[in-house]
Amino acid sequence: MRCNITMMKDWLKCPQMSYNQHVLRIAQPGVAPPLELGALFHESIAERIAHGTPANESMDGFASEAVAGLWAKHRLWVPINRFEVPPEWELLGVEQAYEAGFNDDGDILEGRLDLPIFHNGKYWSVQWKTYEGDILELCEQVRTSFHEVAYQWLCQCNGMTPWGGTILGACEKLPGYWMLPGHNGKKRRVDITDEDRAQAFTLHYLTRSEEVQASMWADIQLHLDRMCYDWKTRFGSDGRKPRNYDQCRSFGRRCQYYGVCHGLGDVADEMASGNGTWVQLPSRY
Repeated sequence: MRCNITMMKDWLKCPQMSYNQHVLRIAQPGVAPPLELGALFHESIAERIAHGTPANESMDGFASEAVAGLWAKHRLWVPINRFEVPPEWELLGVEQAYEAGFNDDGDILEGRLDLPIFHNGKYWSVQWKTYEGDILELCEQVRTSFHEVAYQWLCQCNGMTPWGGTILGACEKLPGYWMLPGHNGKKRRVDITDEDRAQAFTLHYLTRSEEVQASMWADIQLHLDRMCYDWKTRFGSDGRKPRNYDQCRSFGRRCQYYGVCHGLGDVADEMASGNGTWVQLPSRY
């Protein structure tokens, strides 16, 4: 079986949801605006680094209306087009895919790195993120994420040693202006400039000790083994998988498969009806 970390993370939330989306490849179209905006940022900076293509100032027609509005609000093309790859980085490719077997059953873990590089005698994974809020918290979140631990393991399996860590390229989504204290005690409006936006795109070098890496990878491998075993042997062939009903509602929103799991429909029937509510996602293979 071929799998990835996103599939595993979704499986930990709810096996049925993960199976529908990652194995059956059936889902409702569209993603949440923050996810779409992040994907748009990734694609734009990848195009800039790989081909020198400047990021578009307008995303009208290339993204949903809400996300095109966020792109314009934060002027995200500015930090992308101002960013220069450090000359000491040796680029190993943009959006590079790696894979490796992780057990004796022939199961394979896949991963796609934003930008693997060689720097200062070591290999690194460069990851791009947009954020609002605490940059230190974001750094720790990325440093200890399932994805980054798995990426390190994949790269090391493919001969990329010694390993340095993760380089986080973090772009803060700045508003249109700041309200700052004035001389008379009243706040004054200060417009945010393009120079401010360029400087809000920062690089952070993050590392894990060998002990932390080994411990976290052991957890990931256990989760992957259980997921693959469950999908190949224990679960029913009719697509009915164990469900985590506490995940049916998250942050006040229903899971896209809520009606299917609660007897109000069937994924196959929804697809056959052709009503546009569901789409067949592209095959992963």
